[in-house]
Amino acid sequence: MSGPADPRAGVVADRVGTDPFAVHRTVVHVAVPGTAGERRARRLVAAHTTRGWTGWVLPRAAVPALPAGAVVVVHGRAMAGRAGRALRRRVPAGTALLWWADGARPGPLDRLRARGCNAVVVTTEVASRWATRVPVPLLRVREDRAEADEAAAFVARAAAFGPA
Repeated sequence: MSGPADPRAGVVADRVGTDPFAVHRTVVHVAVPGTAGERRARRLVAAHTTRGWTGWVLPRAAVPALPAGAVVVVHGRAMAGRAGRALRRRVPAGTALLWWADGARPGPLDRLRARGCNAVVVTTEVASRWATRVPVPLLRVREDRAEADEAAAFVARAAAFGPA
């Protein structure tokens, strides 16, 4: 028999249409140490683990073998360069990949970076600059400091879009 329902579940469901925490998820956040992306990732993991998800933050070189159904959230510059390409190759089939892009303007390689993702998250202020440049769903957040519930909805959507 399960315990009492989480009183926050209804609030989340009202805002995003469904409770993203209704399904247990394993979420690995990958970020460059010392960046805003790492701080955001740590804040999200702390909030999501209190709601029953399993999660941790890793530097991009340390992504382990992941269980089926895991979601990898890559923050900002961790998607760039040779290390970003290597990271995308290490994400196993059946794993959802969500890129939380930090750039105000997409660079010339961002279309290629996004191609292996299930979705890309950007702020609403810059979404129009990204909309025609990435071949995957674009998820918009009002500001870079998304609430944990909103970020959980992004993770659930990336998982629902299926493997890249």
